[in-house]
Amino acid sequence: MGKTFTYALSALVVGIFCGWLIGGRQEVQIKESIKYVYRSATKIDTDLFPEPIKVERIDLPKLQYHDTVFVQVPADTTAIINDYFKRREYNLDFSTDTTGIYKLQAIVECNRLKSASATIIPLQREVENTVVKVRKFRPFVSGGVAIGDKVGASLGLGGIIKEKHIVSVKAMRIGNGNYYGAEYGYIIGK
Repeated sequence: MGKTFTYALSALVVGIFCGWLIGGRQEVQIKESIKYVYRSATKIDTDLFPEPIKVERIDLPKLQYHDTVFVQVPADTTAIINDYFKRREYNLDFSTDTTGIYKLQAIVECNRLKSASATIIPLQREVENTVVKVRKFRPFVSGGVAIGDKVGASLGLGGIIKEKHIVSVKAMRIGNGNYYGAEYGYIIGK
């Protein structure tokens, strides 16, 4: 057992030293996270008594009547005048999840736009870079006991390389026999 254990221990020490030389102690990785935040500054524009840019009269299309039927329709002049002088306030929300908040408040009176104001809060893309230090080599020691028909014990020495590869050397004693071995593993999903 002495010679084989010495060889296994020597191989482990050489493997750890080579892993340290190849990989170094730590590796820097930059992880990028993107989040969307509302900018704190808001823009509010108010325009009192806006003037129209263009006013056009729309001509009705000429219709040809084959039969003329006169129907007397009552006209409520008071209702028409009251409707004309009504003040209408509109709160329009054009906000979306991708562009931000856009709200428009408008007041219409006497069939004219009296005032309009807008609240704009744009949605900004914010990128954060996080520096993560990953150890290139982490040594470990493992041990185990088996109880059954034969009693056994194991001792392992190894290391995790770049958080992905697991390399170890094991010495096992099962019953009266000594066994030696090496293991390799790969971490899935990181």
